[in-house]
Amino acid sequence: NTGPIFLTYREREDISLTIEKWKNEHKPIYDFITDDGISHTVWVIDCKDTIELIKEELAAVDYFYIADGHHRCASAVKVGLRRRDASPGYTGDEEFNFFLAVLFPRNELEIMDYNRVIKDLNGYTPEQFIAKISENFEIIPAPVGKPYKPEKKHSFGMLLNSRWYILTAKQGSFDSSDPVARLDVSILQNNLISPVLGIDDPR
Repeated sequence: NTGPIFLTYREREDISLTIEKWKNEHKPIYDFITDDGISHTVWVIDCKDTIELIKEELAAVDYFYIADGHHRCASAVKVGLRRRDASPGYTGDEEFNFFLAVLFPRNELEIMDYNRVIKDLNGYTPEQFIAKISENFEIIPAPVGKPYKPEKKHSFGMLLNSRWYILTAKQGSFDSSDPVARLDVSILQNNLISPVLGIDDPR
């Protein structure tokens, strides 16, 4: 595991109340502020009854959503399946059947903008760049006066030469049946950042 898969779920009151009660009745094992000013407080739940209660509540959750770590999750699954093929007598309890994850209810999350700052146009002039990316995106100038924030799925704001543009992914430029490929982060990477600017996905 290079890092935990970040999962979220629709909050369940019993889980939230149980965790809040535990926090109020027990001291954290870690409580510190990092150099960048972020506070981290960690509790360990080591009561079997409390753990079983949380497990039962989580088992009743219909869906967990990957907030971050799609590629790591896919890689972990591929490794696990490969290990299973190499271990025909596997029981399901082996470590390769699991990966590290962290869960947060959606009401405790703040979804932040996904921004990328690119230093150059990989040899293109601004006009050539616009022409190139128009192969996969509809491009129109955004209203003047303030930064443009996307208002719908598969659309993006782009600042180029002090001018904002609205980019909307064209039909057929991504696989809408693929749950990873249809993510906006994937569309931007696969149709613009990687093929046009020559920048590989850092993940």
